[in-house]
Amino acid sequence: MTRAAIVFAAVVLAVACLRHNDDSDAGLYTVVARNMVRDGTWFDLAYTPNVHAHYREHLPFGLWPSAVTIKLVGERGLPWLSALWSLLTVALVADLGRRLGQANTGALAGLVLGTTEQFILNGAGHHLDPPLVFFALLAAAPVLVASKRSVAAWVLVTVAATLAVLIKGPFGLVPLVGAAVARAVLERDLRWLPWGAAATLVALVPTAGFLLHEHGLGSDWWSGYVEAQLLASAVGTRNDGSTSLLFPLASIGTRFWPWLPFVALGLWQARRPDEHRSARLVALWLVLCLVALMLPSRKLWHHVLIVFPGLALLVALGLTPLIQRPGRALLAGGMVIALAVLAFVAFGPRGRAASCTDFAADLEALPANSVVLVGASPTAAHWREIAVIAAELRLTPWLIDGLAASTEGLPATAQLALVPETWPIPSAWKEVRTARGWRLLTR
Repeated sequence: MTRAAIVFAAVVLAVACLRHNDDSDAGLYTVVARNMVRDGTWFDLAYTPNVHAHYREHLPFGLWPSAVTIKLVGERGLPWLSALWSLLTVALVADLGRRLGQANTGALAGLVLGTTEQFILNGAGHHLDPPLVFFALLAAAPVLVASKRSVAAWVLVTVAATLAVLIKGPFGLVPLVGAAVARAVLERDLRWLPWGAAATLVALVPTAGFLLHEHGLGSDWWSGYVEAQLLASAVGTRNDGSTSLLFPLASIGTRFWPWLPFVALGLWQARRPDEHRSARLVALWLVLCLVALMLPSRKLWHHVLIVFPGLALLVALGLTPLIQRPGRALLAGGMVIALAVLAFVAFGPRGRAASCTDFAADLEALPANSVVLVGASPTAAHWREIAVIAAELRLTPWLIDGLAASTEGLPATAQLALVPETWPIPSAWKEVRTARGWRLLTR
């Protein structure tokens, strides 16, 4: 049954990989990895000439597998690389479920995670979240299931946590820290705290070394990543994202479907301390992770993806006793839900950019690398248009805040401009067409 769950997850991920979805982050990471391969700059990331010309939002290491994939099979392999990370996560969750419960628990955990819609859609896109979730879970796994502390387990935890931090900074440590504290509290064994703390501190060393060695306190990596990304997100000086304390819970409420109602079953099992230790451990682990996710002032929904494996485990632990009794009927119901998710992934609505639909013919007629002006939208919709223009159309988007009567200061070669429909049309420009809140202009 576990193999069947993993195979089903592979099918759903494959279907999601074949979808055409205009994702701004996926397009950005694709272009950055493309530039890494083209320029041989494995430590110096760049997006486009006037949008993140020196990209410092994330460390370069999470994109190294992407660059290798491009060199080996081309950019068509990038969604499948993400899907592979996601499938490894499903397999790891299934193994954790078996160790925390029984064989049926592992199979259910794999089935739940592998048919959670947002895990699949995000996991089949070229994002940094799939490898982050895998290595962050791998770092926490021995802490959750090991019968005793050992050198081998500590090495595995530390290596996995190190890779998670190199991919996406402090978020890679949340599951490990939460697991160590949960084990210490539940078992009243404080020795788990220094054991986990040592792994956490060692895991930070390579990232700190990269930022400080040759990239000191005054470098653009320090100012761009540490100050403008990490510290700004922590204290809330960045204005993108949500500042609501309960945003992680709201994100789970809107994203962990169709399995969210079944989380209550796991929580119900966790109320009984002696008979359901695993459910209590996973529930406490999740609570601690969610508290950690509430701490930064700036919050984004995909940060909660690191708790999706724990939610799948909690659902599986709650469903296992029921499957042992009614059995086939409940299992059949689970498969119906899974098939419904597969159908939604295959035929559900897809995010499309105007550049890839209504204006595609005009943009595709331009020579490669031509500059296209893109107006900043009040809703930030321009990020998806920029990503499509750069990643799919292989043009050069140039972000602007407005179009004046004079074209002075704009790239002389730019013949097309994609601007919000509310913008006035200067005399130097004329409208080509309008669609979905955007206006394509030529000069």
